[in-house]
Amino acid sequence: MIKYSDEFVESVASKIANIIEEEREQNWRDFISKQLPYERKFKKVLQDLFEKQKKEVLANMKKTPIKIINKDIIDNWLFGRKEWEQEFFRDMQPIIFTSLATSGTDAMLKLGIGVGFDVEIPEVRAMMDKFIKEYVTKASIKINETTSFFLREELKDGLKFGESMEELSERVYKVYGQATRTRSMIIARTETIRSSNAGNIMAWKQSGVVEGKEYYTALDERVCFFCSDMHGKTIGLDEHYFELGDELSVDNDKGEKATIHFDYSNIDEPPIHPRCLINGQASVLTINGWELIRNIKIGDFVFTHKGNYKPVLKVLENQFYKGDVIEIFYKRELRNKIIKEKIAFTPEHPVLTKDKWVSAENIRKKDYVYLLNEKEYYGEESCRFDTKPIVKIKRKRLKKAKLLYNLSVQDDKSYIIKGMVVHNCRCTLLPVMVQV
Repeated sequence: MIKYSDEFVESVASKIANIIEEEREQNWRDFISKQLPYERKFKKVLQDLFEKQKKEVLANMKKTPIKIINKDIIDNWLFGRKEWEQEFFRDMQPIIFTSLATSGTDAMLKLGIGVGFDVEIPEVRAMMDKFIKEYVTKASIKINETTSFFLREELKDGLKFGESMEELSERVYKVYGQATRTRSMIIARTETIRSSNAGNIMAWKQSGVVEGKEYYTALDERVCFFCSDMHGKTIGLDEHYFELGDELSVDNDKGEKATIHFDYSNIDEPPIHPRCLINGQASVLTINGWELIRNIKIGDFVFTHKGNYKPVLKVLENQFYKGDVIEIFYKRELRNKIIKEKIAFTPEHPVLTKDKWVSAENIRKKDYVYLLNEKEYYGEESCRFDTKPIVKIKRKRLKKAKLLYNLSVQDDKSYIIKGMVVHNCRCTLLPVMVQV
């Protein structure tokens, strides 16, 4: 890698260390805009693959005589996982490679050291090849695993209700309709953002002036005890904060021991926990009205607890969860009627109460939660929130894994779901410069 004088390294470190919050946000917007061309290409590739895969499943179903249809027939209808994982990998790989190279070039330019990102350097090329082999393979497996899961659940329900082959085929169209309309967009954005971040880190390594990453959080009342414990922790660019199978135990706001188990992946960056909702049918208030959280995309504007519309910066995608959930029951007014509502959260997800932000597992029946008063909601200038009592709280363990949903929102870090105010993790990573 490149070597520089101590004075040069110190000047670059000072320049980056003085970046203010507004500049970080502008960098993020620039980052997103430069990824749009790759996102669009990636989305088109996925849509074509989903369409081709759908035809294979429907063709498999037509081969089956109606008289032998039973619950065991689903395996014969589904696509071949291994073959399709290879096909997804082959078609996604070139886009990810270009995304890595472009983001690495941009990162080097921002460092201002007068050297470009060189993909021909053996160490850099090795990092790129390793990323593609690991993450594109993982994405290919996860995408097909999720599609298979949705197909199996739909077809099981159809067989349970004794549906005809035509009705079962409609369920297949439903799964792939969601895949081409929504999942393809979310996956494309997630994977191109992931590769862009990886390209940044590769450039930092080549530069010789960045040596690590620091976990940074706002340390305000909305930051959970897990993230507060992580604030300021610095590790090398190649290191994990936690590895698959690790756990973190800290004292919660009541002095009790709370533990999070990392049973879904290695943790290289925030967030360190899902902090999510379980129901993809729950609606979020957006600039265009109420939208299902599972359909929210990066760039959509959502309403926040401060009465603003703010853009979504990230969405959680393709992550399953099996563990304890907290169900909160409450009542709210909707179209001049009082309706009963329920939302299921992972235990750490913060909810805005009358007194402060509280994690779902620490909310009690005596607490009052903030709810949007839709009767008096006419937009940003005159929005109003009321506090309403909790009707019931229930903790239960999921019997089978379910998809998680969450959003990361710019500035206000909150959104309104089924009338209730919730928020996302307020953590990020900062580059750690070489010490001189």
